[in-house]
Amino acid sequence: MAPQRRSIYINSAPSTIVSPPAAQVRAFHEQFPGYQASPLVPLPEVAQALGVRAVYVKQENNRYGLPSFKVLGASWAIYRALLALLDLPLETSLKTLTERIRAGEPFTLMAATEGNHGRAVAWVARQLSLHARIYVPRTMVAYTQEMIRSEGADVIVADGDYDYAVLEAAKASQATENAILVQDTAFEGYEEIPAWIVEGYSTLMHEVDVQLQARGQQNTLVISPAGVGSLAQAVAIYSKSRTSPATFVAVEPDTAACLNLSLKTGESTSIVTSPSIMAGMNCGTVSSAAWPVLQKLVDASVTISDYESHCAVQYLASNGVDSGPCGAASLAAIRRLKAEHDSPTYFSPDSVIVLLSTEGRRPYQVPEDVSSDDPIVLTQTLTRIDSSNPTLSKAKGAGETDIVNYLSAWFAHRGIEHHRVETKPSRPSVVGVVRGTGGGKSLMFNGHVDTVTLSTYEGNGLSGHLGEKDGKQAIFGRGTLDMKAGVAAGLSALASAQRSRLAGDVIVTAVADEEDASQGTMDVIEAGWRADGAVVLEPTNLRLAHAHKGFVWVELDVQGRAAHGSNPAAGVDAIMNMGLLLQALKQYQQQLPVDEVLGQASLHCGVINGGDEVSSYPASCSLTVEFRTVPAQTEEMILNELRGLLTRIQRQNAEFQFSEPRITFSRPCQYLPESHPLVQQMVKISKTVLEEPVPVVSVPFWCDAALLTQAGIPSIVLGPAGEGLHAKEEWVEVNSVRQLTEMLESLLDETNHFLDQSPGSGASSWNLAPSLETSNGFLDWEPLSDNAASFALPIDHSSFDNPLQQTELPDVLSTDHLSQHDTLASFDYSLAADPSLSVHSTRLNDDFVSVSQWLDGAYRPPVPCSYCQRHRLQCLILRTTSANPNPVTSCSSCVALYRECSLAHGEKRQAAGFETISPVLGHLHGLTEEHGGGTGPSEPGFEASARETDNALQAEMQVRPRFSRKGAKVLRDWFNRNQHSPYPTDEQRAEFASQTGFTERQISNWFANARRRRKMALRTPRPNPATPSPRGSSPMPISRYASLTPMERWQKSPPDQDSVSPAVIQKAIATSSLPPAAEGDFSRDERVEASHRGDGHAYSISSVESGQFESARSQASSDTASSAAWSYNSDDHFPFPLSDKRRRRHYSRRRPSSTHSLGDLQYQCTFCSRSFKKKHDWCRHESSMHLCLESWFCTVDTTTPYNLEPVECEFCETPRPSPAHLESHEFDVCADRPPSERTFARKDHLIQHLRKFHRCTKVSAARVQGCRSTRTAVTSRCGFCDAEMQSWTERADHLADHFKKGLRMDQWAGGWGLDRTSLAMLRDATLPAQRSSGS
Repeated sequence: MAPQRRSIYINSAPSTIVSPPAAQVRAFHEQFPGYQASPLVPLPEVAQALGVRAVYVKQENNRYGLPSFKVLGASWAIYRALLALLDLPLETSLKTLTERIRAGEPFTLMAATEGNHGRAVAWVARQLSLHARIYVPRTMVAYTQEMIRSEGADVIVADGDYDYAVLEAAKASQATENAILVQDTAFEGYEEIPAWIVEGYSTLMHEVDVQLQARGQQNTLVISPAGVGSLAQAVAIYSKSRTSPATFVAVEPDTAACLNLSLKTGESTSIVTSPSIMAGMNCGTVSSAAWPVLQKLVDASVTISDYESHCAVQYLASNGVDSGPCGAASLAAIRRLKAEHDSPTYFSPDSVIVLLSTEGRRPYQVPEDVSSDDPIVLTQTLTRIDSSNPTLSKAKGAGETDIVNYLSAWFAHRGIEHHRVETKPSRPSVVGVVRGTGGGKSLMFNGHVDTVTLSTYEGNGLSGHLGEKDGKQAIFGRGTLDMKAGVAAGLSALASAQRSRLAGDVIVTAVADEEDASQGTMDVIEAGWRADGAVVLEPTNLRLAHAHKGFVWVELDVQGRAAHGSNPAAGVDAIMNMGLLLQALKQYQQQLPVDEVLGQASLHCGVINGGDEVSSYPASCSLTVEFRTVPAQTEEMILNELRGLLTRIQRQNAEFQFSEPRITFSRPCQYLPESHPLVQQMVKISKTVLEEPVPVVSVPFWCDAALLTQAGIPSIVLGPAGEGLHAKEEWVEVNSVRQLTEMLESLLDETNHFLDQSPGSGASSWNLAPSLETSNGFLDWEPLSDNAASFALPIDHSSFDNPLQQTELPDVLSTDHLSQHDTLASFDYSLAADPSLSVHSTRLNDDFVSVSQWLDGAYRPPVPCSYCQRHRLQCLILRTTSANPNPVTSCSSCVALYRECSLAHGEKRQAAGFETISPVLGHLHGLTEEHGGGTGPSEPGFEASARETDNALQAEMQVRPRFSRKGAKVLRDWFNRNQHSPYPTDEQRAEFASQTGFTERQISNWFANARRRRKMALRTPRPNPATPSPRGSSPMPISRYASLTPMERWQKSPPDQDSVSPAVIQKAIATSSLPPAAEGDFSRDERVEASHRGDGHAYSISSVESGQFESARSQASSDTASSAAWSYNSDDHFPFPLSDKRRRRHYSRRRPSSTHSLGDLQYQCTFCSRSFKKKHDWCRHESSMHLCLESWFCTVDTTTPYNLEPVECEFCETPRPSPAHLESHEFDVCADRPPSERTFARKDHLIQHLRKFHRCTKVSAARVQGCRSTRTAVTSRCGFCDAEMQSWTERADHLADHFKKGLRMDQWAGGWGLDRTSLAMLRDATLPAQRSSGS
């Protein structure tokens, strides 16, 4: 279906007029030095395409040295105004007027302009020795301002658009003595000068008549830019006052279509415009003098996009016509008129068409196309626009202005109502609305348009190119996933709603600043926008998120007493006392409440500051703590608990002084019940689109859904699939974007069914506010009055407080979930809660749930220890009592087994009197105990049992088969199909054993590990207190390396991610008590097993994030230095390379130095801005990064060995290999893979694949060469001499000769001339003419 756009206005009954042109006007213009008629250029190709006799373009690119016709009207109006002020007759010559001005009092000319009119006024002022002051809108580009200044005028930048600049100029002219306002915009009380400007333009049309008469022709149709209406008025009057009137067509930008809208409504209508490259036509109000004339005389009104104007500029330039965007608008308009209204009134074999090109060439930013509704094309377009957040990182971003300008143009192109919301300068948001017919529900699609910084992206983050990732088509670039693909899906659904004419309103809110402070969504809410439901389009991998935690930032200050370091008696160390608070917070976080959906609340210390100098006692220390909150928590509750904590520390330490804790920033939780109709409707829709229901989950990150729900708009979060949030490479899966779009469109079609409410009548006709009378903790939604306003609705923030009060919490919880009430009521330690303070807990009456009521001296922790979680044990903490004097926190299960409990922070706790005296070896609660290598007390019985067990395990390990990928695939496939119940029966395990050759113990362990990995992936991660917190608005993973020592971090990270300096590493090695990780300490199988725990750097068998298992590709770009085989995705990673040879040193590959002179880097890439010193490097770069003509396929066939009687394996050192041994290299596994997963761009990547994946320690050159596939026949052209080349080698030699002669890529003309096959393979390429000057 063709995209919908703003319709063309056709006047069914145009009028004529009798108004002969003023005879004196052309004579006046001829008095200026250098006058000559502007050229009339024929366009025969356009005439043939339109099916008319002739098409001419009136080229107004040089009037007295100015690039516009504007000087014709400005000069005549100034002349007439001065004659009136000086009381001179109309016949006064220009020379006489100039002499009179110089002899009298000085006059000041004032005007407001979008560009050419102001420059024309300044030019006339200079000719007549007058002073000029020109007012311009704040959106005017610097180049245009400088051109006005070059004519000697003062430029005043108004804080608003063009209409605002007109008002400022009018006010200033009234307050300035001897000031003349020269404005082509008429308004009440100011009509005379605009009328004179219109008269001045008649010279242009008179020239057209004379030039056509010389050719024996007369124009039948003329197209003119509309703008404020003055030129259009002059052209219309001249055309319609002839004996044979000509048809008149006006053209406007999509973003400034005030005439088009006024003609359709029948009255002059003002609009709010957005920036356009057609700056001279960017007017929001038609001149009051021009409007009544144009209403009668205009035959058709056409609107065009910036991109259509840009294409017309390029066409005219190719035909020798020097034109700017405003000038080319006429050509773009006639093309659209022909496509949509091919009527004999406009196009007949005898028609002669004149296009007015009103300005010459000028620089402008090349616009993006706004015509597409396709979500994939939209995602690519939005990605190419830099919208990085300017306040988020040190690398200041571009901001949201450019992308909001594009979205405004996209809305305007379709005639969709839209509103720009900008409470902070340069941080705009935009709201687009498709109004319904009435009686339906309103839906809002919310998405942020800002992205994180581009500085951390590897490669071109603004490419938006299509590629392949993991065998799936994907779009690459910063913000593709987070979240321009989601915004694109919402826009596509909005366009579908416009075509379908739904009953309810559809709203798209494209908001700013979500990555930092969510300013955009707050602005939209404050502006009064409401809907019956909302979908926040954050990336969720097509999972429906109905809940997430909130967060609160609290600042805590500990006071000390400043003193010299040599005087400890006088000083109090604030930093040392802050340590007391840190220890208390560490214990306090264990008693934070637990939500049955979101899990336990958490806290971490984000920022700490203290002290001024080393030699002094610090007088203060400040700590900022972030709480990730659940609905049961309130800000007041958190402050009360922290206040009580500080007070108790002060009672125990008299020198501990503190300031009142204060909240610096906070955001609410998001929670919508799974039973909510919006959730259920989307799940139902997903069954149709995805053929399975989307999982309903809670997510760990915060997003704007919480603000919308708080404001009374029930919201869910649903977005596309992909990877690379905030990472060095980001991509979104194409198919998921289309599926998301389809689900949104389906939701719109069924929007009348998902909310159980009375019919509404438009956007904001229902304002949904949370009911505070609920008893189950869910949010009920009630409509407000039917006459609720659409805009500027008053918001009572007190009504948005979380409705979950402590008396509303359930009294009884299932043992399947943890209760914050039971935990807090029974928790007791040295800094226990003060009874005098309010505590958010209520002791439960259920004797089974309340552990402390039936087992004295024990309580259940909010989160079980890692061992009890893994084995599903009841985790009970033994409190310090008379029977249990040991204060170390540990659970009973770990104590009984003499294990280190994860809750004990690395300490072991001895058994108490009522616990097991000796460790229970073998079984606990009927569960087989794993052999963990730990030891208990040395007792005879224990040692014998342990020795027997070790011998049995060792014997089993000696005979058990190797764990191969083929067998793992059988288990993995079954696990993926049965994730709802991933527990195979004894019969199934026996069947697996026969299929794979594994022991049943290996199979059980494999499934236990798989279930644990899946469970950990689905759990909400708890922030590490030592890890700096990411911004609350971003779904960003938390690093686990920040809390490690330099030695540990070096051992557990690959070289390309090591942030530790060599000096620190050397010092850590010298002082570390850890033995070096010797290669001989591990078996070869263990090293290979470690390589399979990677995240893409080594070939991964498991994916921790998704719980699914898949083989990952190892094809990296030629600029990537991640070639070392290290594993760091698991807690069991090993710091050694996966090679049987001696350890080699790894050096990071550096990019070529940028300090070379221009002459040194003579070879320039024809596809990007890179330059090279050597021809070989240049050729290698182009063939590997842009046009890959050489590929390497893993196609080793072991069934046809090169040596029929090999002494040793040709892939390793195994002597006399058997067929079973050759099969162990698993080349057949690669043979079953798609070609894309076993294809490599470079030979060294293939060799690396053979070493890591197939465990080849040697490969013959003949084997490697057999994997090579080349393509040399490539047709191309030279942009320097236009020669054609038939092969890639010929091209390289030919271009190298040009580079040696000193030619540069900025001299390249045209394209590359590649054949279709090569052009389809080309990637990351930009034509030289389209590259920025900075490159």
